[in-house]
Amino acid sequence: GADVLDTLTDFNEQGQSVVMVTHDMRSARRGNRILYLKDGVILGECDLGRYVHDDRTRHEKLSGFLDEMGW
Repeated sequence: GADVLDTLTDFNEQGQSVVMVTHDMRSARRGNRILYLKDGVILGECDLGRYVHDDRTRHEKLSGFLDEMGW
């Protein structure tokens, strides 16, 4: 799994857009922009910015966002 996420991150850093749908927090932390959907409607958005390995604030920001969304 980590190798796949590394590859997707590399693609994105080279300018390629990547769309990933996941319920996995570890995978979601790799995203730059998180959209929260329910029943096909976007209920919220979280901008995490460029991925940096071991950025603890990234995890806290995403966790707070998901708490707000009721996840």
